Amino acid sequence: MEAKTGVARPYFEKYISMAEGDPEKNKAGLVKAYTYIMVYYYNADDKANLQKYMDKVLPLDPNNEAAKAIKENMNSKAGTANKSTK
Repeated sequence: MEAKTGVARPYFEKYISMAEGDPEKNKAGLVKAYTYIMVYYYNADDKANLQKYMDKVLPLDPNNEAAKAIKENMNSKAGTANKSTK
């Protein structure tokens, strides 16, 4: 999923605004939209918005591969940062 430029972000945000009314019915689409925007914010290094969308995607898809990869990457970055400050 290419989310670096965020070109599709407004379309996913519009979809989310309509689909959140019935999350069970729209689960697959919401997972895709949340994941795209989460990856976009990860690439933009916007941790606050990244966390917001991770918190939305994980209840719908606890095994979301993108969220798992981002968490692992963030944890390894934090571990590296902590080691370098010692």
